[in-house]
Parts: sequence; structure tokens; C-alpha cells
Amino acid sequence: MREDGLLLAFALGTFHAVVLTLGLLLPLYLTIDLGEALAELNTAVGLAVFGALWATSVYCTRRAMLDAGLRAGDYAPAANVLRYGTGWGAWNGVLFFWCLLAGGAVALLVVALSESADQVGGVIVFGIIAFGVGTILSSVIGSVLGFLFAVLDIELLWAARALAGADSRE
Repeated sequence: MREDGLLLAFALGTFHAVVLTLGLLLPLYLTIDLGEALAELNTAVGLAVFGALWATSVYCTRRAMLDAGLRAGDYAPAANVLRYGTGWGAWNGVLFFWCLLAGGAVALLVVALSESADQVGGVIVFGIIAFGVGTILSSVIGSVLGFLFAVLDIELLWAARALAGADSRE
């Protein structure tokens, strides 16, 4: 394994993306007819959204681990993991939102151009407002989720080390 813990970042980032996806879809599944709600989406759109979430999660998890000093087999101070997990969680929220916004903007522009060129200005104004407000909201939500995932990651890594026979909790 590489010195910088690439496999660990890949595993934790993938775990984060899957937990977020399940955390969003499971409550919807339990409260509404999810098949009917998602009928308008096709497989490619769903795969693209999950792919964006997965890519941003793996990237930001890797950056948080590197900044916190967490390398393969090494300990990092929990305060560092929490600090950088929160910060990179905010970036994860922002980057994922920007991916969604870019995809949505392209779709809206295609629809606006196919119907009437007069609607393009409205789409652009809406996009600018959505960019500003959404970036702030996604940063706040991402930082909260980043903190929670950092706490969970610390516990998961401690449990993995305990199962592997390491004898101290740092």
C-alpha cells in the first residue's frame, strides 16, 4: 500500500458516499412511493449524480486525511481529524453542489433554448442566485456531515486497529 493511505481514503470516501445516499433514499423510501418519485430520472442521471457524490467524497476524504497527518498505519491526533474532516466536509458539500448545479444548468439551458431564447436570461439569473445561496447552504451542511463522518471515521479506525491487535487508543 502507498505511504499516504490512498486505499484507506478510497474506502472511507466510498463509505461516506454510500451512507449519504442511503441516508437520503431510505427515509424517502419509507414515506413515499420512491419508484413513482424517481420515474422521471433515468439510470444515466442517477449514476452521474452518485458518481459526482462518490468522486467528491473520495477526493475530500483523501485531502482531509493528508492534511490531518493520517497516513496508512499511523495515528493522527483526533483534533486534527475533526478539524480537517469538518473543513473538507464543507468543501465536499460545495463541490457536490457545484456538480449538481452545472448539470442542472446545462439541462435548463437546453430546455430554455429549445422552447424560446427569451427564457435564457431567466435561467442565467436563477443560476447566479442558486449558486450563491446554494454554495453557502451546501458548505454548512457539508461541514456538519464532515464533522459527523470524522467522528465515525475515528471510531472505525480505532475498532479496526483493536481488531488487528493494536493495543492503544490514540
